Amino acid sequence: METIVFDLNGTLVDSERAHWLAYNDVLQKYSIDFGFAEFSEDWTRRGQGLSFTLSKHGRSDLLPFVDDLKGQKDLIFRSKIAERLSLMPGVAEILPKLILDFVLAVDSTSTKEDITKILDHFELTPYFRIIGASDMPWDSKRYGKNSKSSRLKYIANQLRCDTKQCIMVGDAEKDIIAAKDNNMPVIIIPTETTKDNDLSSADLILSSFIELSCEVVRNVLKRIA
Repeated sequence: METIVFDLNGTLVDSERAHWLAYNDVLQKYSIDFGFAEFSEDWTRRGQGLSFTLSKHGRSDLLPFVDDLKGQKDLIFRSKIAERLSLMPGVAEILPKLILDFVLAVDSTSTKEDITKILDHFELTPYFRIIGASDMPWDSKRYGKNSKSSRLKYIANQLRCDTKQCIMVGDAEKDIIAAKDNNMPVIIIPTETTKDNDLSSADLILSSFIELSCEVVRNVLKRIA
């Protein structure tokens, strides 16, 4: 069956600022000035992470403690889900329609625990057959490094779906890159944060999740078949 793989942060859930705020809460303790514009460029657009940011700010002394810093961030983030996160407009209305015709999956660079807590909070868990996460058990010999690109391949394999019959729905340039690495068509729904990304390689750009439908997805799949 044809599959739609959704990015989580910025696509299903308005959570980018919440992730940044949680990291900022931690990094301020070490006098690291980590602005949202920097987070948007380095993390959301380019797919970088905490180790990159620490090195960029000349704090390589903190690199041995990356896991601990992430742990601190995760605790803050999880405690603020109800306060800082919201569903993107249209998600609650559109997913029940899409699941009638497609297998749905979700992928994120977040941890499995964070993804699960977010999906549970917004009552989205029943819609998704499989979840891709940054800390999931991983066969590196088969898939290489755990990355968005390799997780998309993993999801397709697990669902026994040719990647050309899977479609990625995301919001950022990194989603396009990961999808194209797998010959997977991609629909982009940019946010204020990602609208200036290079989105030119997307198969379709929508202005809102509300515009997504079974017909729209099928038209993209037919066009690239």
